[in-house]
Amino acid sequence: QPEKIPTMVDELEDLTGPRRDELLQIVEKMKSQRNGVMLGTSVLKRLKKRVGERMKITSFNFRGIELEVEIIGATPEGTRHDTSSFMNAEYLNAAFDDYKAKNKNQPHPMADKSLGLVWLRFDTRSDFERAAAQIMNSPLYANPAVKCEAASSAIATFLESLKDIFWAMRWLLAPAVLVTLSLVIANSISISVRERRMEIAVLKVLGFRPGHVLGLILGEAVLIGAASGLASAAGALLLVNRVFGGINFPIAFFSKFFIPVDALVWGLAIGTLTAFAGAAVPAWSARSVKVADVFAKVA
Repeated sequence: QPEKIPTMVDELEDLTGPRRDELLQIVEKMKSQRNGVMLGTSVLKRLKKRVGERMKITSFNFRGIELEVEIIGATPEGTRHDTSSFMNAEYLNAAFDDYKAKNKNQPHPMADKSLGLVWLRFDTRSDFERAAAQIMNSPLYANPAVKCEAASSAIATFLESLKDIFWAMRWLLAPAVLVTLSLVIANSISISVRERRMEIAVLKVLGFRPGHVLGLILGEAVLIGAASGLASAAGALLLVNRVFGGINFPIAFFSKFFIPVDALVWGLAIGTLTAFAGAAVPAWSARSVKVADVFAKVA
């Protein structure tokens, strides 16, 4: 049912302006031209095809069925459907009828199993549960059995195989990055303290107390760390979201990943905390610098 594409397909239902108008034009063509298909931009590039070309398609599941289709449009670029394709279900159903007519009224083995997924939209959770119970308890949908579940549950099940990767990135990779940053900052501050022992001694001569020296060194490190973290997060957000249009890493129903605006807060916080952690020990040693020892070496 092509008319359901602009109203039931995630992301495509949220299109506005010229992009939605173009999608509606393609949908109207699919309704009137049964063999018309809409391919994702990535699919077109992979197949090296263009809009207006014809091609024959077959399937491992539907052996003996061959469809000749015409590419009448492409999905809006930059959506999760860059790797998807859409066709009119009536064309496939007609092919099953043709197969049956050519094989002595013997239906195709997959004729009753060609429908793999149906999206239904409900206003409330209770409406969904009631409809799901009716469908799953109906004898009409017993062979093959029909399973009803919420979209969030289906996606969670699909991503279950990736949970170990996500766990490792969250609890192993991220802490390792933070520890590495802290060590780098600690090394840099230590070198800075050694090279500026004379300045620290002069500050003490001028009346700066050890606590003042500690605060100055920590403050400098935290300021630089916070500014660096914020600048890095802002640069990554601008580069990934604006320049590259997201990270092209298709998983389940997600074709691209974008950096959220919250990354600015995370960048600021991580930069501040790692700078503080890395500068704490060097700053503490700097507060203990003895003026007499410094000037004795100079003399």
